[in-house]
Amino acid sequence: MQEHYGNGQVHNMTRRKIIADSGMLSVMGGGLFHMGLLGVKTYTVVKGSYSFQVSLYDANTGELLLYTQANRLGQLRTGASTGVTVKHLANAGDVTVGIIGTGGQAPTQLEAVSKVRNIKSIKAFSRTLDRREAFASKMTETMGIDVSAAATNEEAVRDCGSAHKRDAFSVIRYIGRRLVGYQLIGFQPVRGRWFRFQAKRYFK
Repeated sequence: MQEHYGNGQVHNMTRRKIIADSGMLSVMGGGLFHMGLLGVKTYTVVKGSYSFQVSLYDANTGELLLYTQANRLGQLRTGASTGVTVKHLANAGDVTVGIIGTGGQAPTQLEAVSKVRNIKSIKAFSRTLDRREAFASKMTETMGIDVSAAATNEEAVRDCGSAHKRDAFSVIRYIGRRLVGYQLIGFQPVRGRWFRFQAKRYFK
């Protein structure tokens, strides 16, 4: 796809937003001209709820080929990008993962990482105790890996990894407007000194 993008056979329309008092509409589009395809993704955010839709068109006839609800698709796509990043950038071997943010896209982040690395354990933090404990319980059952609820963001990421200090990384999710400057989560900054030497950090 990168080659086709370079020779003008792929187009990517950057995200555009319409902000209303009640919420927001976002639109993204693209074209795979060498495949004869055009597509658009739209989503709304109203009162904290998201709704995603994707439409796919035949570029030669304009025919609508597909229209689908895309909440799950977005989760899989976001998780996949983390999996690809870890596959190519993280040190090989067993890993301990720290994740900050336990919302709707957090499970696929961990599932994708588990496809490319052997996860020993996971430490998860989010601002609400009940949610992070529920997340830890559900993901332990789903993945068959020990997932614990961390009391603080520091606890989630501090000393992740093995005794060799080479195999750790953290996935830190964007959390609303708390992500300012250098990753403010619940108004508490994530500090570099919390990570083990050579630990990998992926800020999504």
